[in-house]
Amino acid sequence: MAQHVMVCYEWGAQELASKVREYLDENGLLVWMDIRSYRTSDNLYEDIATAIENASCMVCFMTPDFQQSNFCKQELQYAKERNIPIIPLKLEQHWKPSGWLGFITAGLIRIDIDGTDNLDEKLRELYNRICVMVSHPPPSNNVHETNSAQSASMFYPSSISSDRANTKCKYIYSSIFYISSYYSFKM
Repeated sequence: MAQHVMVCYEWGAQELASKVREYLDENGLLVWMDIRSYRTSDNLYEDIATAIENASCMVCFMTPDFQQSNFCKQELQYAKERNIPIIPLKLEQHWKPSGWLGFITAGLIRIDIDGTDNLDEKLRELYNRICVMVSHPPPSNNVHETNSAQSASMFYPSSISSDRANTKCKYIYSSIFYISSYYSFKM
């Protein structure tokens, strides 16, 4: 199964999740979303587990309803357990995740999408972040890991479904690398 970006959301955010999926798809990324993706079995749990296991990263749509959903909790916890990078999108301006959701997303850089005024800008930010994540693996912190090449492979451009997206992602990463190298040198 090909690598993909997995979308994790509570049904109240389905419209926005669909817009995000369309944007990423139009820009050449393969996206798995429960209502619009190929199902491999009659068992929804099995399909979602397989989707998480084969994800290059997970985008979660955080809301109070997401935090209250046991199903969303299971998906996010399983992704965390499988070391799948998580990109949290916070959808409500005056709300902060707490409890299990606050714990899992602590330290992650979230994207605040609390209105549709700047949705295009936020979608570009999300796309760029995904490109950086899937193009270059973070170092493994697990000293007991026996097959680091296999687990690192989930981040490489094989998860990108077209040459156009792969080229865009490489350009974005090299721009970020150039800028960070420049400022590191100046300091």
